[in-house]
Amino acid sequence: MRRRAFTLLELVVVMVIVAIIGSILLAAVMRAREASRKVSCSSNLRQVGIAILNYESNYKVFPLGNQNSYSFLVALLPFIEEQSRYDSIDFGRRSLDHIGVPWTDTPSLYLCPTDPFTNSRINNYGCNYVGINGGSPQANVNNGVIITGSMSEKRRVRAADITDGLSNTLCVSETRSATIGGYGGTPQAFASTIATSRSYSLPSELQSFSGECFNGNQSPPLSGTGLGWYWPHASLGVTRFNCIFPSQPRNCLNRGSQRNALLAPSSLHHGGVYCCFADGAVRFIQTTIEPEIWQGLGTRNGGEVLQLGL
Repeated sequence: MRRRAFTLLELVVVMVIVAIIGSILLAAVMRAREASRKVSCSSNLRQVGIAILNYESNYKVFPLGNQNSYSFLVALLPFIEEQSRYDSIDFGRRSLDHIGVPWTDTPSLYLCPTDPFTNSRINNYGCNYVGINGGSPQANVNNGVIITGSMSEKRRVRAADITDGLSNTLCVSETRSATIGGYGGTPQAFASTIATSRSYSLPSELQSFSGECFNGNQSPPLSGTGLGWYWPHASLGVTRFNCIFPSQPRNCLNRGSQRNALLAPSSLHHGGVYCCFADGAVRFIQTTIEPEIWQGLGTRNGGEVLQLGL
């Protein structure tokens, strides 16, 4: 007599095979989606780099990281087809006074699609690209491209001031965005910033500083700051940082100081972050890059001889 049905064992085997095939297909779909998101992220950062070059071509200087409390990302608005947004800003007020005003909703070009925290719109004013202020563990050094700017600065950074070469000097880096509980939303601990128990002298106490930062209690994050938290704000630790370590388990203020904090780039891309150089080129930099090379990439005039295996 011909058997017309599967045995229980055969059914189980078929279900296992289907489950395996499904998991393989799901993983392939997820990889394809992430590959697409990485391309979009790289493209967005490339457009930011082009905007910086157009700004430099127009004004013969690179944008300041801090101009009357407004970030370089604000200065770039007319160069990313956001002139009307730029014209709506009341520059007589501080950047922080504008939180919640429609123009502060983040331009899509400043977002990486891989970061679900930013793209969920929990934080309507977060961003994923921040400027490089310098590349040294020494305190209060502005030897990068997107520098602080102050009354003591005789002039802004020109292309001629980047003596290490435009192709050897970082301009903008990727970061996962933080949001701070004090302004609504739940902090994303990876990108938020905690404070150390005491102030450390840099660079002499860098090892002790990093020891407390990396091994200390990471909860709760310090309310009021975090890389990528608010794109119009010019502060170090929000839209700019100094290159010291290419990868960290968490970010730390040097007690209360942002100017000599330990901050690092971050992303959800496996193994590294996208960075834009001063010549506009975008490259994927692995988190395993040596700290000395990372610091050298952050300086515009350090004279380092860099062997880049990026």
